[in-house]
Amino acid sequence: MDLRTSPLTPAMRHTPKKLPAVSPRARTTRPSKPQTRSLLRTNSMEKFSDRDMKLRMTEEKLKVACDGMLKNLDNARKRMTEDLTNVHRVAELEIRQHDAEKMYGELSAELESVQKATEQRINEDLAKIERSKEAFAKLEKIVQQPWHAVNQPVEITHNFIQKFEQDLQRMTEIARIMEEC
Repeated sequence: MDLRTSPLTPAMRHTPKKLPAVSPRARTTRPSKPQTRSLLRTNSMEKFSDRDMKLRMTEEKLKVACDGMLKNLDNARKRMTEDLTNVHRVAELEIRQHDAEKMYGELSAELESVQKATEQRINEDLAKIERSKEAFAKLEKIVQQPWHAVNQPVEITHNFIQKFEQDLQRMTEIARIMEEC
C-alpha cells in the first residue's frame, strides 16, 4: 500500500447519503361538468362558512372569557384596595393603641406621683390639725386659769408685778401657740 495517498482519493471521500425524493402532491382531478363544479364551490363555501362560524363563536367565547377575566381582575383589584385600606386602618389603629398605652403608662405614673403628693399633704394637714387641737387644749387650760390683772384699781407692788409678768408670759405663750396654728 502506498502511504502517499492523497485525500482526494475515492476511498477517503465522504459521500452524503441520498435522501428519498419528495413525492409530488397528488392532484385532484377537476370535474368536467359545471354542476359538479358549483357543488364543490358550495361545499367549499359551506366549509368556509362553517369555519368562519366556528372562528366567530370561538372569538365570541374568547371575548366573553376576556370580559369575565377583566371583571374578575377589576373585582380583585377592588378587594385588594379594600384589603390594603383595611390593613392601613389596622396599622393606624395599632399605632394609636401603642400611643394610648404609652400615654396610659405616663399618666398612671403621673397620677401615682400626684396621689402620693396629695397623701403627703393630707398627712401634713392632719398633723397640723392635731397640733392645733393640742394648742387649743393648752389655750383652753391657759385661758381658764384666773387672770390677775383685771380692770380694777391696783396698787403696784412687788406681788402685782410678779402676777403681771405671769399674765404676760401666758399672753406670749398664747400668741406663740396661735402662730403655730
